[in-house]
Amino acid sequence: MEKGKEATNNIIRVNGQRPASTFLGVSKKILETFETVELHSLGNAISLAAHVADSLQKFGYATIIKTTISTEEVKREEGTAKKPKMIIILKKTADFKRKADEFEKLRASNPRPHEKS
Repeated sequence: MEKGKEATNNIIRVNGQRPASTFLGVSKKILETFETVELHSLGNAISLAAHVADSLQKFGYATIIKTTISTEEVKREEGTAKKPKMIIILKKTADFKRKADEFEKLRASNPRPHEKS
């Protein structure tokens, strides 16, 4: 999701090609608009989705309300394969806005190394 854009749906497809911090940031952006966020992951990305959900809960942004695990058929060159799929649904906490504001204040007071003059 581009900076400054509002979320149009509450589903994030978690993959192993980006760091957890990316999915944390996108989740927070979605929670500004929606009451819930869904983390969908396949295969090895399941552990990353679980880490993101745990972090959102630990930092007080959201609580895990439902987790589902299933299998999904994935098309491959040699046919199809079944992969594990996990969906984690998180609900925004009552303290979300306050926690997000506190984080932004902290972030503003600690510029990144490449932003220092």
